[in-house]
Amino acid sequence: MKIINLGRGQGKTVRLLYASEWQNIPILCATYAQKQHLIDMANRLGLNIPEPIVAYEITSNRIVGSRVAEKDLLVDEAPLVLRSLLHSMGMKGEVRAITLTSDELKQEI
Repeated sequence: MKIINLGRGQGKTVRLLYASEWQNIPILCATYAQKQHLIDMANRLGLNIPEPIVAYEITSNRIVGSRVAEKDLLVDEAPLVLRSLLHSMGMKGEVRAITLTSDELKQEI
């Protein structure tokens, strides 16, 4: 797993979009609005990406048994995705901290 850890507006999502097209891997995002934003950005960049997946689609079993469920994923805005997954499973609280193993940290995809 690679982690892109850059500031806001520094190109994290654009890197994921290019990786999505090059590797034919869908992007998992938190909301339907974010999914549309990814599609719009890909179109502006002239990229042909697989359809992004919304976290809710996983917890509501909309992709279970489909070919999508067997694919690798790229995740855009991981803390938002984690929160969305937890909330859709009935968790009410917020994620206050996360940890990452330092040897997995990478700046590039």
